[in-house]
Amino acid sequence: MIMSDTISPRAIIVEADRHSRPTMSSQSHTNNFTESDTLLQRRDDRHLTNPVGNESVLLNLDTGDYLGLNNVAAFIWRLLEHPIRLSELERELLSAFDIDINTCREETRAFLHRLESLGLLVYPFPQER
Repeated sequence: MIMSDTISPRAIIVEADRHSRPTMSSQSHTNNFTESDTLLQRRDDRHLTNPVGNESVLLNLDTGDYLGLNNVAAFIWRLLEHPIRLSELERELLSAFDIDINTCREETRAFLHRLESLGLLVYPFPQER
C-alpha cells in the first residue's frame, strides 16, 4: 500500500500502490507505533513539499535528495501536517481507501518507520490528560 524503495544517486523514490508490500531497511526503530494515542506530526523545517496530482514530492533542503510519495503516502503526509493520533490517522485511511484494518495498521506503521528513519516525523507529543 505505502511504499517500496528504489535508491538512485541523489534521490530516494518511494512509490507503491495498494497491493505492494513495503520493503524496509534492517534499521532498528525507536518507536514501534503501538500506542493508538501516540501523537504524530510531520517535520517541515528542512523539507519542501510540492503536490503533483494526488501524489507529492518532498525535497530535502540539506541534502538535495527528494522523496516521491504515491497517493496513499501523500494522503498520510497531508494528515500529518497537524498533530494527529495514530488511531485517528488509521481511521482516516480506512475511510478513504479499500483496505482491511490489519493491512492498514501494518503498512501505515511501516511507512511511519520510514518517515522516522528519514527524520520526517515528530513524536511523541505530551499526551493530554
